[in-house]
Amino acid sequence: MRRSLWLLCGALACSGGADADADDATQAPTDTGDDDDAGDDDDATLDGDDDDDVSGCTATHERVGQVAVLSTLQHGVSGTVEIIDDCSARVDDFVYDGTGLDVRFYGGLGGDYENGFAMSDDLLKAGGYDGDTLWAELPASMTWSDLDGISVWCVDVGIDFGSGRFEP
Repeated sequence: MRRSLWLLCGALACSGGADADADDATQAPTDTGDDDDAGDDDDATLDGDDDDDVSGCTATHERVGQVAVLSTLQHGVSGTVEIIDDCSARVDDFVYDGTGLDVRFYGGLGGDYENGFAMSDDLLKAGGYDGDTLWAELPASMTWSDLDGISVWCVDVGIDFGSGRFEP
């Protein structure tokens, strides 16, 4: 069964045949200031959804500031993920073709994303991503101690499209 799903995911994802119109992936916050300073690390809020707002989140965890560089395993995934505060990580220069089945940022320990947890909405998007800035957030019950890496993970099939471990 898993092989059949993998073949389905591969066929749909590689051909772009999946319905990839989910433009509601966890995107960079809407600019509320008077300039568009890409280097502004103080802007660590999400898109305003009731349970997605991390404004006021502290930055006390020892992993704040650590960075993971996403490997390119499938679908052209690349980017850099930086832990910004105790709740969120910013994904810079994110590249991904936007195809697959149910693809999300996933956190895990020791490269085990099968037993990991979602940190974003579905990332499927017509036209994909080309150098975009997105946000990944910890679920309310988790801390940065619950993971040491992040993956662009195909949930339905259990395939790592690209991942990286957080390093100081």
